[in-house]
Amino acid sequence: MRNSPRDNVQTKMVAGAPYEEPCTPEIFEQAKHNLRNHFSVVGLSERFEDSLALMKIRYGWKLDSYHSFNITRSRARKRELPQAILDLIADKNSFDIAFVQLCEQLFQKSVEQNAAAVNSVVQTWSRGGFATRSVPNYSGCERRRESQLTEATLRSTVESIAPRYSPSRRPGSGISFAR
Repeated sequence: MRNSPRDNVQTKMVAGAPYEEPCTPEIFEQAKHNLRNHFSVVGLSERFEDSLALMKIRYGWKLDSYHSFNITRSRARKRELPQAILDLIADKNSFDIAFVQLCEQLFQKSVEQNAAAVNSVVQTWSRGGFATRSVPNYSGCERRRESQLTEATLRSTVESIAPRYSPSRRPGSGISFAR
């Protein structure tokens, strides 16, 4: 199998490392440092509404509704892939898997710290018919790991609109979406 630079892409992106180079423990540590020190919101694409609610709260967005688009419904499910493929993906993306676990921890902590406000925002969207996914119960939130792959399109879309809605683009105002 040919060596590809497409390993651990999310970790390399957040670390600011060159795409073409292999990911190293030093790059992984830089990504963790950048996430903790330069991103004010960490979101999960599989918890999109909660992530959007956290951004609304953090940035003071006046977001009364949203529309989901570009949602892939025909992608193969993890359980449909042969174990050998899943093992190869895990082997080639071990730093990304660990990075996603950190993102999940930071996200869950933020949701728990803002549970009342997040629930209120998501329930408002649900009552208005704007929510497209079910509203989780935060008293016993379960972490989901359907996929460990980067949702680069979602991240770039959100990051491209963030400057329009946040007071300034300063350190600590970044947004990270993990998948």
